[in-house]
Amino acid sequence: MALSDHQKQVFSDFLSGDRLPFADIYEAISEQLLLLIFKARHLYTLADYRHWFEEQHRVLTALQAQSAKINEIFKSDNYVVGAEEEKEAPLMNALAFMNPLYDGFDKGNVSLKTWGEMNHPPEQRRGVYQHQITLREQFIRDDLFAILTSCQTGCPAIPTEMRQGYCHQDLSIAHSHGNLLLEKLDNYFSIDRVAILSETVFLLIADYRQKHSALPQWLAPFAEISGGLAFRGIRESYDYKTIKQHLEKQGCEPFIDSVIAQESEHDAQRILNVYIGVYATDIHHWLFDILQYLKTPQTTPYRWKFTTISPDKTQKDEEKKEHESIDWDREFCQITIDRHNLLELIQSNTLYDAVLTLADRLLHIYRPQAEQALQNKDNVASLTENEQKIHNSNSFLFPESNRRSYEENVGKVQIFEAWYQRNKVLLISKNIKRTEKITVAERIAGLKSYDLKMGIPSGSKMKVKDGVYDTAKNYSFVRLPDKLSKISLQRYHSKAKAIINTEIDTLLHAQQTKNAEFPFNGAAYAIKPLWAKCEYTLNTGNE
Repeated sequence: MALSDHQKQVFSDFLSGDRLPFADIYEAISEQLLLLIFKARHLYTLADYRHWFEEQHRVLTALQAQSAKINEIFKSDNYVVGAEEEKEAPLMNALAFMNPLYDGFDKGNVSLKTWGEMNHPPEQRRGVYQHQITLREQFIRDDLFAILTSCQTGCPAIPTEMRQGYCHQDLSIAHSHGNLLLEKLDNYFSIDRVAILSETVFLLIADYRQKHSALPQWLAPFAEISGGLAFRGIRESYDYKTIKQHLEKQGCEPFIDSVIAQESEHDAQRILNVYIGVYATDIHHWLFDILQYLKTPQTTPYRWKFTTISPDKTQKDEEKKEHESIDWDREFCQITIDRHNLLELIQSNTLYDAVLTLADRLLHIYRPQAEQALQNKDNVASLTENEQKIHNSNSFLFPESNRRSYEENVGKVQIFEAWYQRNKVLLISKNIKRTEKITVAERIAGLKSYDLKMGIPSGSKMKVKDGVYDTAKNYSFVRLPDKLSKISLQRYHSKAKAIINTEIDTLLHAQQTKNAEFPFNGAAYAIKPLWAKCEYTLNTGNE
């Protein structure tokens, strides 16, 4: 069926970039980052915790100064042809040793107590990594100890109830490197639609080649593309670069018009699905670039066991009727999970992901017999020895999930967008007459005005008359109109100050209360709110 005029417009809007597949994800992630930074600023205003932030800032800065030495410890020998030398990343290098210290705070330990545990690790097999392990142990024993003592560490952990579910690492990074997080957030606007469309074309060509099908007319400009394996990633391949150069030179619009003119509704939907899947994957890359500095979220571990069982032929029909059984009259697959684990999965909204993982494992074991049965429909596939083994879903023998795909990335983004729409608290303003939407740029501008005036994290305070608002406006990640008045900036600053001083705890409590009714997805690879990394009992006021 040919495309209707409306369908043509929708298709064109998506592929041209005029319509975003994920219109809410930028706001959703922005809100989580801003809530984290506002919470860190609030705790910093409290005398009981100010010194903790300053202490971690000193240690983190000192470790970054040792980045070159740390880089040598973890430097890998990469012999892959064409592999680029890894760039030194001072903050990531510092976090290699800060992460255990932050985890120690989450457990209630001071830095030096955690250092003692790091300095006496359990015995481990060294093998090819013996030299690296030795260098790491030496750094912990000598350099890290010197840093912790010279920085006069000793501050206790921030109490759980004061953190409201945030972990120490995220709060510390939000204090010391808030600008870096906001710069990474701003990279959302660098997502390249031409790159996405080019990868879409690459994948479609590869699919046609794999099926030994002729390319449709709208792919004729790329007839020389083989669509073969891309060993270093699709966007590093010669074929991809050729496609992208063509689209950049000729423009995307002629290509989109040719698709609209020639393809059916089914084909257009297929192209759009691939495009949106690639777009979602770019969203995940953008998000990882932010989250790499923060603690990995908690997940609920789970384990399924399953096997194939032959029925008990000796049991009489009368006994089966009298005693209900889960057994079947012929070979059956028995699947089990610990009941306590099952309840945990339900509580953390992780059950659906666990069931999908189980489906992957079942597919891996039973697919050969299913395919055999399809080829020879006259005979039932015989029971194999492998089927009768007891399989553990966490076994290393299973390959990586075949569901970690473009399609699944789409679902993860859409689920978090839906969660955000139900639970958002920061980017709205409820006045007497109506609820107004607040832009991310307004909140960031207010935050940076506050930081400059308070001297966070450097300690160098700045007066408003010395250009706080002009400086705040000039940050590359503050996307405000050029002609915005200082009165507007002053209003944004005042609101940020109010959020930090009096409102942030209430906002977090409101979001966590809403979450109790519409919970986030607890699956291992799902996008989660940043306040869900430490155990925290929410007081709903109903007790």
